Amino acid sequence: MRNQRIPVFEFALFLVAIYVLLQSERAPDLVLSGSIASACVVALVWPLAGLAVLAALGPFTEALTAGGQITAIPFLLAAVGLSVVLRYAAGRATPRPPLPLVLAIVLLIGTALGVVHSWLAFGPDLGRAAAESWVPGVGGAMTTLLAAAWLGAQGETRPLVVAVSSATLVAALAILDSITHGFVQTSIFGWLLRGGVNLDRLGGIIPAPNAAAAIFLVVIAVAAAITVFGRRPVERLAALLAAGIALVALALTYSRSGFFALGIVIAVVCWRRWGRLGLYGTVGVLAVAVALSVWAGLVRAPSPPRISTRRGVERSMVIEKRRLLIRFGAPR
Repeated sequence: MRNQRIPVFEFALFLVAIYVLLQSERAPDLVLSGSIASACVVALVWPLAGLAVLAALGPFTEALTAGGQITAIPFLLAAVGLSVVLRYAAGRATPRPPLPLVLAIVLLIGTALGVVHSWLAFGPDLGRAAAESWVPGVGGAMTTLLAAAWLGAQGETRPLVVAVSSATLVAALAILDSITHGFVQTSIFGWLLRGGVNLDRLGGIIPAPNAAAAIFLVVIAVAAAITVFGRRPVERLAALLAAGIALVALALTYSRSGFFALGIVIAVVCWRRWGRLGLYGTVGVLAVAVALSVWAGLVRAPSPPRISTRRGVERSMVIEKRRLLIRFGAPR
């Protein structure tokens, strides 16, 4: 896979750089659509390139914008999924996929049929709503899993590195935006983040902090495994740095489910590394996670019901004022 003459992975990173540049410079929709179409064509030909682009843009891009417009993610998912399915059908994959992949395929097909049923039984409006939930949810997850499994069987892990790096960048930008009171959102890279929903809790591109915590947990899980089981000091140091950034971001989400999931991640890593001793330590780790969850609940909600604090409202007004100044040509 790495010995192919065409630098597919490098070309995928070039496509990502072009897309980021076009978005940052507020290019016309027609130009952006052209770049997305080019990436989809490349994904159909080379699944490695498609998955790398998807891994790079995924943490920064939702399936739909706040206005309900379709982004690049659904098109890239469709291209990568179709490309991998064609290769499975052509017999280039493992003849007998393992049981988890079989279950993933069944889940993908079953939920897709559920979306079709919703469209036919309840009309286009509810059918569209079902599709909008399916693409970034089960549909996108299972498609990504199948593509990653197909590439992983050939020893290709670079898309995973891209995904972790991109998610770490999300965490770093979200922390910086929180510290600078919305500066990132009002810069040329403001499209990378979404805010204005609950500025007292870290979010990133997702208005829901609990969902953002799931992205940060991906970084922590992979980085923890590399730190504990990795053999190269440079890789372990980089993984430790990424885990530290993601841990800070996770803490600032005040997500109780995120803290509990963090306890599970640590417990699994300890169990795989130290066996029975790690298994015994699971009880203590989960106890700490529960304590952090309780602490997060007490800190983030001192007096229900709570919509937003005064500081959050003032910060939201400052961000909106900066957006208007930029929109009408005022200097940043």
